[in-house]
Amino acid sequence: MFPFSKKVNTSITIVTNIPTPYRTPLFNSIGEKLRAKQVQLKVVFGAEKIGFRNWNTSSEDFKFQHSFLGAKNIGSQNSERTRFLYQGLIRIILREKPNVIIVPGFSVATLKLWILNMLIGTKYVIWAGAITLPKSPIKRILAKKYIKNAAGYLAYSSLAKQILESLGANNNIEIAINTVDIGYFISQQIEKIESPTKHLTYVGNLLPRKNVMAIIRALVLLKTKKINFVLDIVGTGSEQSRLENFVKKNKLNDQVNFHGHLQIKQISSIIYKSDCFLFQTDFDIWGLVLNEAMACEAPIIASKKAGSTLDLIKDGHNGFIIDFDDTALLASTIIKLLTDPFLAKKMGSNARKTVKSKATIDISANSFINVLNRI
Repeated sequence: MFPFSKKVNTSITIVTNIPTPYRTPLFNSIGEKLRAKQVQLKVVFGAEKIGFRNWNTSSEDFKFQHSFLGAKNIGSQNSERTRFLYQGLIRIILREKPNVIIVPGFSVATLKLWILNMLIGTKYVIWAGAITLPKSPIKRILAKKYIKNAAGYLAYSSLAKQILESLGANNNIEIAINTVDIGYFISQQIEKIESPTKHLTYVGNLLPRKNVMAIIRALVLLKTKKINFVLDIVGTGSEQSRLENFVKKNKLNDQVNFHGHLQIKQISSIIYKSDCFLFQTDFDIWGLVLNEAMACEAPIIASKKAGSTLDLIKDGHNGFIIDFDDTALLASTIIKLLTDPFLAKKMGSNARKTVKSKATIDISANSFINVLNRI
């Protein structure tokens, strides 16, 4: 039982950026667990949507109170540089007086809650995914101040927990593993039909930091090995034209399909057909598509540069961990999976077992409750 739950109209507020199909199940689960303790959940979104995110979400799926603020976009529609100012957040907090507010990382929202904490003692919890320290000395100083005044801490991953601890978090800290509704992806399973054409799959934004070119370079080598394959690329972004030009120049048009943006159900059907899922990125604080692929029992080659890889992949057991910039190694690892169906199937099965035991919505939601219980 929460220490503060005997108060009248006890409530928790979570502040986050936009509604997404992978966050909604988590908030629903947290809300359900709070209601069992007679505590109300409200989620305050920084905006209803932003340009380069094309998810289909509906407030009809929300089993929690919610409201939307305004966001300021900086850059093009395909840019990741969106800054949320959370205008009106303080007004909501002063009016509704939630007992604890959960804020995202070292954001503008966290700055506002830090100020409220100093002025009127408002309690807040930092929910962070950063796997590197802030580059700016000023940002590092502010992050340490935010952490010093926080009542608790939630980390996306083991790496994120280490960053919080290095900045001063030393108690009431939990890993609320970043995840999706694993059960949904399992429920979408389709029977895999064996085919002489092997399917490679990449799902994600086509942006510079994803460096999808590293995958396509390996295909040039793969094509010389007389393996019948096709790469399905799901996603859009600023790098698409460059990738398409490289494919055309290297006569890979018959081996590479650009599917564009797809919704979750369509994505799961493609992953289930995959003989090798390529989780490439040059930097990701997590990378939820890895959770999705593991739930779909896909044989995985994962980038060592993503936060999720450290927590979810055991090299050689439920996937391979490599540096995708090593083109020869990537090509040979792909060949290993494509030419050994027994190994591929075993790795896919182990991958699903891993996310079911370590990365369900319920496990993540329980971490939120554990932190709140200690406040």
